[in-house]
Amino acid sequence: MSRLRYLDPSEAYHAFVDWSGSYSLAIDGAVDTDRLIRAFEALCDAVPLLTGSLGRDEKGYFFRIPPGRRPETTVRDVTGAGAERESAYLAEMARPLDSGRGLCRLVLVCGQDTAHVILVLHHSMIDGRGGVTLLEKLCRNYTALTEGRTPPYAAPEAPAQ
Repeated sequence: MSRLRYLDPSEAYHAFVDWSGSYSLAIDGAVDTDRLIRAFEALCDAVPLLTGSLGRDEKGYFFRIPPGRRPETTVRDVTGAGAERESAYLAEMARPLDSGRGLCRLVLVCGQDTAHVILVLHHSMIDGRGGVTLLEKLCRNYTALTEGRTPPYAAPEAPAQ
């Protein structure tokens, strides 16, 4: 069963205008796609709203968090010239977020020796500073996984029975 929470007026405004923000970082070298996705999934477990979407009924806008849902992840391997990679990167930065399907999206645009990680977040759930913080937490999770450690931003472990 989905969990629901109706939005406060300040949140509802951003739902109405359907704004989202894209946060990115450029990386020299290769990115381990599987580890990046695992780092993102751990972050989603720690921040369940990332797995949610927006809805609207006669009472107003609401966040819904369906069980077991994962946000969209996209990997674009662009091995062409620099202009082709830049075009793919800019297209992903500008691609609209369908808030009825999800409140965030992770995109990896890979080139031959470079990559761009893009985290798209709906503004009804987070502002610019919060988006930068989530991108930093994603990076910390990825670093932990590459070092063989448990991601620091993941769902809390269930208490021992």
